[in-house]
Amino acid sequence: VDPDLAKDASGSLLHFGGPASGPIVAVHDVPEYAEGGNKLGIYLSAQIEHLKQLAISNTRRLKVYAGNFVWGPSELDQQVISGNWHVLPAVPEIVFEDESAMWAKAIRSIANQIYFEATGIDLNSYNCQLN
Repeated sequence: VDPDLAKDASGSLLHFGGPASGPIVAVHDVPEYAEGGNKLGIYLSAQIEHLKQLAISNTRRLKVYAGNFVWGPSELDQQVISGNWHVLPAVPEIVFEDESAMWAKAIRSIANQIYFEATGIDLNSYNCQLN
């Protein structure tokens, strides 16, 4: 197995998901090994057989996470309402980027969304973005 096949653009295969212990979870683009996901081409796997198959697959869109975050009842909802967190669709163009580009694209997407809500103008339809 060529370990470089499973690395993202930053060279990392294993990512830190949070301080709490939990299952190892793969985010990938291979529907055959999906245990969950969306219609946009983002899939999740945690079963050992699927993780093994993903490790030997030729996909370049694979991120493996160890650890997770845990919130109390309604804690995350309150943080979203107060603006500490923003919810975005999980799209391949953001999810599979290396971490530096991923966060920049996510923040730009949030800025475009806020601009649209304030003005009614969809910057994406003009093929431009806030800088």
